[in-house]
Amino acid sequence: MESRTALWVGVLLAAGTSACRGEPRALEPRTPPPRVAPNIQLPAAPIAPHHARVVLHSTDDALKITARADTAFVPPGHPVPPNRTGELCTTPCVTDLPIGRYKLFMSSADGSYDQSDTDTLEVREGLNYYLRAPGKFEEPTWIPVLPTVLTVLGVAAIAGGTALASDSEDTRTTGLIIAGGGLALTITGGVLMYDAQRGAIQKGATTTWTEPMGGQQ
Repeated sequence: MESRTALWVGVLLAAGTSACRGEPRALEPRTPPPRVAPNIQLPAAPIAPHHARVVLHSTDDALKITARADTAFVPPGHPVPPNRTGELCTTPCVTDLPIGRYKLFMSSADGSYDQSDTDTLEVREGLNYYLRAPGKFEEPTWIPVLPTVLTVLGVAAIAGGTALASDSEDTRTTGLIIAGGGLALTITGGVLMYDAQRGAIQKGATTTWTEPMGGQQ
């Protein structure tokens, strides 16, 4: 009776582990894109005073980019902070922005993933290049196959082993071995299920540089 109680306590603990959802796993950050100017046509129109031209590009699929100006930051040599806030463009693209600092909000243009990516961009005088390897969030797997199979097999082994151990003294040892193996499977399945239900987050990486409008540095 005591062995049966202990084994079922183990089952409940494993089930509780599989039902929990913890913090997302942190994957290795993205590698910064190489410093290579993207092949994109620059507009011939002149740039307005206190503005600069920005080339935005993504290493992955197209990104829809929205900007929010940091109005608390006044660039040196400029009378006012930037005031541009709203949707900029979809990469690859070129836009003119007031010189200053911006918070960028990026999302997949085709909806291939939902999680938004954020970054900071400081626009300086000249031609600004902003290349982004976007950060991503992997959605949790709610019913992962392998952990579910292990848990089901483990529970079945615990039930069968416990019944066998209770049947007679001759089968007690065998039953306990089977039930113990089932408990190990159940706990392993619960741990794997917990890990799968956490999801994963990967930080993005950026390469930026500025060139004079009349040529490259």
